Amino acid sequence: MTAAACDAFEAAFGLQDSAVGSRIAANANLSADLDQLTKLKGSLRHLVKNYTTGNPGALAAWNSAAHVERPPKKSTPTPP
Repeated sequence: MTAAACDAFEAAFGLQDSAVGSRIAANANLSADLDQLTKLKGSLRHLVKNYTTGNPGALAAWNSAAHVERPPKKSTPTPP
């Protein structure tokens, strides 16, 4: 192998490693933002119900828009 091929391989490996690190950081930021929004939605739930009293369409729209699904938590596998 030539030195140029070795350098190209190391550069590609470095790019792969930085991409994985960026993806991990982005997922952590997204998770933190989702936690904040979930807490905010919980505090708004009571306000929205009071504000939309007598307007079932608005309440239905809020419930539809505020529905957030979380991915299922991974359970630890049972040992054989």
